[in-house]
Amino acid sequence: MRITKIRIFGEINKKYRPYIVGVIVILCITFTLLAYQAIRQPLMIEEKVIANTIEEKVIFDYVAVVKPSTLYPQGGKVVPDQVIFYKLADKLIIQLDASINSARPVRIEGSIGVVFRLVAKDMWEREFELVAAQPINTEGISHSLLHEEIHLDLKELFSFIEKVEEETLVRSSNYTLLIKPKIEGTVYQKNENKAHEIISNIEIPFQLTGQYIKYAAESLEKEFIRTEIIEDVNTVPQSFNFFGKELTVIKARYSFSIVAIILLILIIISIVEKAKQKKEKVNEIYLIDKKHKSKIISISDKAGFKNSPQLGLDSFKALLQIAEEKDEPILRYADDIEGSVYYYIIATPTIYYYRIAKSIVVKGSDLAHHA
Repeated sequence: MRITKIRIFGEINKKYRPYIVGVIVILCITFTLLAYQAIRQPLMIEEKVIANTIEEKVIFDYVAVVKPSTLYPQGGKVVPDQVIFYKLADKLIIQLDASINSARPVRIEGSIGVVFRLVAKDMWEREFELVAAQPINTEGISHSLLHEEIHLDLKELFSFIEKVEEETLVRSSNYTLLIKPKIEGTVYQKNENKAHEIISNIEIPFQLTGQYIKYAAESLEKEFIRTEIIEDVNTVPQSFNFFGKELTVIKARYSFSIVAIILLILIIISIVEKAKQKKEKVNEIYLIDKKHKSKIISISDKAGFKNSPQLGLDSFKALLQIAEEKDEPILRYADDIEGSVYYYIIATPTIYYYRIAKSIVVKGSDLAHHA
């Protein structure tokens, strides 16, 4: 009965082994995919956040100082309609305000002044100072940089143009007056890091002809606003979520990779062992058939054995011993469908057999010593 127990234990191993190997394969694939995902996931990501918002604003308006006339009976400061007639006006007064506002406190260093450029299209241009450059050094969120009322003498301006035309003997039909606040400087964050360079490119254009002056911007808006968003980049460590548990990416990479490698090694060992054992079984059949050729009779059917009690043995040696004791031949049956070879001894009323599975490991084989 001990031999029967060993065989049953072998059958249990044979029954569950495919499931165990299948589970190992599934786990290996799962951990390989997890390792691949962890390797693809960056260790850190850069997260952009708005550190501050800088708003540069320039607002202007203008009036003309005119002589009493049919259009302007009272004279003095008037808000012109579409144009300012040169013959009626003495001065052009421009109210100019410049400021910088920020969402969070900043420090501003730089300078501010006002110039105007007189341009004869395709011929010449000259720049003149209206407000001398002044230093800027201010802190906070609201910075008033300029609040000026600029008086431009139109007689002097047209006198300059006439003198140039007289000297050059060339008269342009298109003159442009460009008033420009020159704001230059640097905006510093609270930590003294440079946040923004101020370079003002705002120009207020007026068209000049021999008869009138006209505001020549494409839009009639008298407010210029430029907004600069200051961004900081924060480096945020990434984590790997494994069934609700947060792992560092490095830990996830190493853990999943090591487990996947171990499982892969187990699969390789299983494949190698199975191939080796298959080869051993094929060799065992060959050696048994060759060594005991005279005692073995091949049969093509085992249907007649079904109704007789059968006892499986765990080695060919045990079968050979019984055959010698009972002086019975050994019957050989190859089951091609099952992939096994059976060796039988018919000893009434019991049939003894030894089975060799070509592709399944059979425990207890002692071929090396007894085949």
